[in-house]
Amino acid sequence: MYSVVNNTAYVTGDFGKYGRRIKDYSVRYGRNSVDNQKHYISNYVQPSVQMNYRKINFSPVCKIGFINKFADFIRSMIFNAQIKKLDKQIKKMEEYESRRTPVNFVRKYMPGNIKNGEINTQALMGDAYEEMERRTSVSTSEITKTIQQIDSEMSAEALDINDDGNIDIGEYAASVLATDALSESGEFSIQKENINGVITNSGENSAVALYTNKNKDAAKEIFAKLYTYYKLDEAQKEFLSKTNNLAK
Repeated sequence: MYSVVNNTAYVTGDFGKYGRRIKDYSVRYGRNSVDNQKHYISNYVQPSVQMNYRKINFSPVCKIGFINKFADFIRSMIFNAQIKKLDKQIKKMEEYESRRTPVNFVRKYMPGNIKNGEINTQALMGDAYEEMERRTSVSTSEITKTIQQIDSEMSAEALDINDDGNIDIGEYAASVLATDALSESGEFSIQKENINGVITNSGENSAVALYTNKNKDAAKEIFAKLYTYYKLDEAQKEFLSKTNNLAK
C-alpha cells in the first residue's frame, strides 16, 4: 500500500483495492492513492501503553530507630519497583517509536511525471471522488462542520465556487490542486508550475490557511481560477459519464 524510506511514507495509486473494479487507469490510480493513504493513516496509531504514575502514600514516619529504618527500607523497595515498571513502559514507548508509521508522507495521486501543471484530470477526479467518501456532492455546511472539528474558525465556503450551497467533485478537485501546489512551494499564492501530481504532509499543513475565515475570499479566488483554468466542470462531466468510475 505504501513504502517507507528515511522516515517518510511514500503512497501511490499503482496498486490498491480498485485494481479489478475500475477500468479507467487514471481514475483507478487517483482512487487507489486516496484509499492507500487511508491505510497509511490508520496505521498511524498511538501506542497501547499506559503510563502508570501511581502516587504512593506512606504512613507517618516513625521516630523509633528500628521501625523508622524498616519504613525507609519498604519505601525504597516500593520506589525501586515503580522505577522498574516505569523503565519497562519507557522501553515499550521506544519500541513503538522505532516501528510506528512516519509522520512525513509523499502521496502521488496522478500517474506518470506531471510537469508544468499539465495534469491528468481524470486521476484528479478519482482522487476528489474518493476523498469525498465516494459522493458526487456534499453540502458546504457538512464539510464546514467536519473541518471545524480542527478549528472553529474554519469554513468550507471558499470551495463552493458557484455558491449553490454544495461542493461537487469538480469544486473539491480545485482544493486538491491547491494543496498539490502548496506541497511544492509552501506559498499562499498558487502557481500551476508547482502542480506535479504529488501531495505532502507539509502541503496539507499549509493548505489549512485556505479554510480560515480571514482568508476565505482570497482562497475562493484561487479555487475559482484553478477550476476555470483546468476546466474542472468538463472533467467532472467526463468522469460522471462512465458509471464504472463510481464503482464501490
